[in-house]
Amino acid sequence: MTIGLSQVIASNGKRTSTPVIDGMCHYAREFDRLPINATKVNKSRRRRSGGANRTIITDVSLMPSRMHQMLGDIRSDMVTGRQQDAEEYLGCILNGLHEEMLGLTKATGNGADVEAAEVGSVAGGFGRTPIADIFGGLLRSRIHRDGDRATDNFEPFFTLQLDIRRARTVRESLETLVAKHSLEGLVSSRTNRVVEAWQQVTLDELPVILVLHLKCFDFGYGGCRKITRALEYPLELSIDGNLLSTNAPDDAEKRGDGTSYRVFTTGREAGRGHYLSDAFHSTYGSWISYDDTSVRPVQQDDALKPQGDRVPYLLFYRHSDTVKRK
Repeated sequence: MTIGLSQVIASNGKRTSTPVIDGMCHYAREFDRLPINATKVNKSRRRRSGGANRTIITDVSLMPSRMHQMLGDIRSDMVTGRQQDAEEYLGCILNGLHEEMLGLTKATGNGADVEAAEVGSVAGGFGRTPIADIFGGLLRSRIHRDGDRATDNFEPFFTLQLDIRRARTVRESLETLVAKHSLEGLVSSRTNRVVEAWQQVTLDELPVILVLHLKCFDFGYGGCRKITRALEYPLELSIDGNLLSTNAPDDAEKRGDGTSYRVFTTGREAGRGHYLSDAFHSTYGSWISYDDTSVRPVQQDDALKPQGDRVPYLLFYRHSDTVKRK
């Protein structure tokens, strides 16, 4: 998407009303296409090695200085040279792209485009943009009071925040997210008396790309503590009916076998603010590890199993319906 935009948006270095889009387009133009021979793979060799012995074609490393400049322009607390949180950085980019696209749609689109952009906001979700169509999900928070009709609140998300303090797996952290919590002191609108009540959060709309933010810092009275134990995350993640809203739109067929996602990128915090990333490269058909200027192939088992204090922090899952099977 950004490559396509970069071909039609000129870069003249002047301030515009879309600094995030401009910054991403400039960043996309820094990359060249892989040569055709990069896709020619000895399949028998790849099966024997699990992809770990592949030769990865790389170019000179680059510094995304335009992105740093853009973040400094839109966020006063973003200072060049200062370490920033990876999830906060991602959220800033996705929200910025979404808001700018929404503004462009309302400023230049026809009536149908503007109406489509505004529908999501009215319904409690995002307005319609390419970013929201890919990354946008919706949480439903429902409060039940004995004798009263349930009330719902909706919260859109680009990254799904997961509490991992007591979880050993991603599945357990998702179950913690949707667990029922008792509420004290709520009054019935009918009897004006305190009644039993509980609250539950469920997934109401699922995105094409599901980004899981594993909250690895525990903030308590004694300060901040980093959670460094291993957390298991699967290659295939099933979102079944226990995690979905009972009346979520279009979930009837999903409840049979569950909605399946396949992980394609894992981001890890390696200590002292240093982040690594393992990503499945569809052209090479193997996993690749990115550590600053070091780019090397790794086996799938190594990508899915954290080592030492390199704890998983961001997981990117892609809806299985969009994954090409080889």
